[in-house]
Amino acid sequence: LSEVDNSTLVILAGYPTEMNKMLKSNPGLRSRFPIHLHFDNYTVAELVDIATGYFEEHRYNANSQVMERMTEILRFAVKYKNFGNGRFVKVLIDNYIIPNMATRLSGKLDGQILDVEELMNVKPEDVPDIEQIMPLLGNEEKPRKRAIGFR
Repeated sequence: LSEVDNSTLVILAGYPTEMNKMLKSNPGLRSRFPIHLHFDNYTVAELVDIATGYFEEHRYNANSQVMERMTEILRFAVKYKNFGNGRFVKVLIDNYIIPNMATRLSGKLDGQILDVEELMNVKPEDVPDIEQIMPLLGNEEKPRKRAIGFR
């Protein structure tokens, strides 16, 4: 019989200020999490790559105009404290772009049969305006000054 390791690995992830506040909330907590790793936020180019990968993985076709609009939104959004980094891209696509596509396509269903290519094409008008994504960023006008992880 081989020896069984009953160890448990727990990973906590969050922003530095909030993570430090949590670790200070209990006197013994910091010593239970002795290893701290810091990860820089994604750049706008990396976030665009994440969006491109997400579209490809889900078999959506997003042309250069769509990606230019995404880039514009990401350049704007990264300045906000409540920007969710990579998660923001997924929420933007799942909660804004795909529903906008569905609304646009539902207007074409007047007895028409849409082909798969048309159903999978993301159009520039499916990408929301910056004003529409403000709820994702909160009401703050402060640029974000923190990175993911804690030191």
